[in-house]
Amino acid sequence: MQTINPHRNTHMNIIARSITAVALALVVSGAHALDTIYKKEEEKQLIATLQSAEASQFDKVLACKKLAVVGTKDAIPALAALLADEKLSHMARYGLEPMPDPAAGQALRDATGKVKGKLLVGVLNSIGNRRDAKALPLLTGLLADADVSVAAAAAAALGRIGDEASAKALETALPKAPADAKAAFGDACVRCVEELTAAGHGDAAAALADATRKAGLPDHIRLAATRGAILARRAGGIPILLEQLKSSDWSSFALGLRVARELKGDQVTAALVAAMPSLPPDRQPDFLTALADRGDGAAIPAITAAAKDGPPATRIAAIQALGRIGDGTAVPVLIAAAGAEPPNVAEAAKLALVTIKGRGAEEAIVAQLANDKAIRKIAIAALGDRYAASAAPALSKIAADADDEIRGAAITALGRCATPATLPVLTDILIQPKQPRDAGLADAALRTACSRLPEKDAVASQILAALPKAQGAAKSALLKLLGATGGKKALDAVRANLKDADPQVQDSALRALSEWSDPDAGPALLELAKSLPDEKQRILAFRGYVRLTDINSITDEQKVAMCKDAMGAATRDEEKKLVLGALSNIATAESMQQILPLLDGALKEEAGAAVVAIADKLSGVWWKRNDPKPILEALEKVTAACQEKQTIDRANAVLKKHGKAPAKKAAKK
Repeated sequence: MQTINPHRNTHMNIIARSITAVALALVVSGAHALDTIYKKEEEKQLIATLQSAEASQFDKVLACKKLAVVGTKDAIPALAALLADEKLSHMARYGLEPMPDPAAGQALRDATGKVKGKLLVGVLNSIGNRRDAKALPLLTGLLADADVSVAAAAAAALGRIGDEASAKALETALPKAPADAKAAFGDACVRCVEELTAAGHGDAAAALADATRKAGLPDHIRLAATRGAILARRAGGIPILLEQLKSSDWSSFALGLRVARELKGDQVTAALVAAMPSLPPDRQPDFLTALADRGDGAAIPAITAAAKDGPPATRIAAIQALGRIGDGTAVPVLIAAAGAEPPNVAEAAKLALVTIKGRGAEEAIVAQLANDKAIRKIAIAALGDRYAASAAPALSKIAADADDEIRGAAITALGRCATPATLPVLTDILIQPKQPRDAGLADAALRTACSRLPEKDAVASQILAALPKAQGAAKSALLKLLGATGGKKALDAVRANLKDADPQVQDSALRALSEWSDPDAGPALLELAKSLPDEKQRILAFRGYVRLTDINSITDEQKVAMCKDAMGAATRDEEKKLVLGALSNIATAESMQQILPLLDGALKEEAGAAVVAIADKLSGVWWKRNDPKPILEALEKVTAACQEKQTIDRANAVLKKHGKAPAKKAAKK
């Protein structure tokens, strides 16, 4: 008998996996190598196109575009040779610019001595886009070029390179710049300041920004340079920032607002807060908005103070700012403003109480529930609009308050704030209200809670727990609520109350069942549609059953089966029309077959329209995958049985589309 090594299979599996891994690596490396070969061959063909005298300009343009992606050092000479070509220089630069090889930069630098005018401008733009610091000497020399466009392009390239040497060259050249190029030089300086600041060279950036600010340039450049001077200095730029904010010039003030949002740090916030009282009243609203945009909590005390008194526009801006960044300390001020004049300030404060999300804000609003009546009303409304679940316990207590107005407001707010655990407060009010009005408020609040709470089973459990204690209108209301929650327990409870001694409760149970959103209610509704002696109730059950066929959670086959049962339970043409409408929304051959028998009766026009509707809905994919013969035969039956022009025309259109001659012309109407 052969002895089997117990480890042999394990060793073989390891070897097999190793071989597989090696093979996969070879495949991957081979694929990579093959891809490299293909790209190299493509590059050769593209270079040949550029060098060909026979190739069209279009082909050369396309070759330049492709070389920007696949080109290597080998393509640089062919592209460089086109830099002096009036028609292809731009595309040659397009191919050279993204190439990482230093030879591409050298080719562009070499070209500056061979081209002039707009071609030279283009080459200088490419040098700038590559941020080629090696080009600094030639760019510096071109700053004084007789061609203003060349000088401006050289300055722009230095600005994009953005190192300290470029900054020094620009600072030296700026006072001597030609008048026509002065603004372009200024723009280049601003760009250079931004690059230096981003790279951490704040001192060099600040020096260039200051020189640019003093150069007598247009306002937009001066303002941009001022921004650069502030941001380059960081906290050291605060004095310049405050200077802009206090300026009588609106453009300078607007710049200050922008930089106030950009310049970070506690020192900056402190300086801005200190400067606020000295600003003119008409500037303070915009300033407060900018202060809020910083999102720094250190500004909350100053903003809160501004919300207390002063011009309405300033107060509103401060209140809106508190609504965005405020915390619990701001709530008393907002509460006071919400109950005072003028109305626009009060409305802003009410909205801020809803939106404020800072630390302790909601707790501070809840604490206001212990205040006087006017403040309690404001706090209750705010908590309701916040959908504040944390306030549900406090609101539950106030829902029993002796004051009718306060109690009603709390009941309404509780509908928005209640959790499943606090729903019994509302159900108890519904069953035993202090005042008749409270029952309606509790009913509305419960409907709000049922629609928004996701824990449907927990909600249903609370309503079911209250159901045995309820009678009459309260019981009817609870049954309707169960229809909104759904679930098996709720369905069983509703079905049980169909036999309640109170006709009102019976009717409510039936209405709840007829509005059920779960197909589990189907059998009960169908049974009621067949057996109820009261015609109105029977129709209600029938409609509820047919409505279930529109639920997405059941299959088309189930829908067709339900329609068949509904058609069997229908006793009036109106009910059959309802079923036809449901069948017309089910795009299957089976639903169409359910309709065909009605083409021979009083509902033939409605049946024909339903058949055509289904045929329209069946997509081209269905026609390709299934035998269309039964559908086409059904359409021919429609044209033979119906008289409605629109129905016949639509049926003939489908027949014609699928190669069938129209079976009958539509009658003129």
